[in-house]
Amino acid sequence: MKKLKTFFLLIIVLLLSSNISFSNDDEPVGEKVEGGILYGTELKNDLTMVSYDNLIPSAIQYDGQEIIVEGKVNEVCQNSGCWFTFGEGKENVRVMTKHEFFIPKDASGKNVKVAGIFKITEISKETAEHYNSESQNPVDPSEITGPQTAFILEATGIVILD
Repeated sequence: MKKLKTFFLLIIVLLLSSNISFSNDDEPVGEKVEGGILYGTELKNDLTMVSYDNLIPSAIQYDGQEIIVEGKVNEVCQNSGCWFTFGEGKENVRVMTKHEFFIPKDASGKNVKVAGIFKITEISKETAEHYNSESQNPVDPSEITGPQTAFILEATGIVILD
């Protein structure tokens, strides 16, 4: 009987510790690097650095290229932190992590440096509605049209700057 009680106590302890570790997985953990916190892989030094002010007017020049862009986070996916936008007005760039890593959901307003492949693409109305449903500031769904041109940066690494 004593062995059975010890066994059940051990099971309870394991279950409790498992729940604690799962609850900690909700918040992404970055790596402290010079200048901020890194999510994803280290930013390559040999990539072209493009200011956000030059990116959109020169979008065709950078389409399909791996670059680094610095900007301020507008909003973050509230489901998992798998995407965020930066930019001004309607000319936003959506930074996608492809669910390979995540950033904190409260990163809005923070300055970031992002390495990844920049793409000019077309997204469907359904995709735009999906992004809107995960948004911090959703718009009226009746305002969403599609297909629409989108600027995407498929991120390999993101540094949230100090």
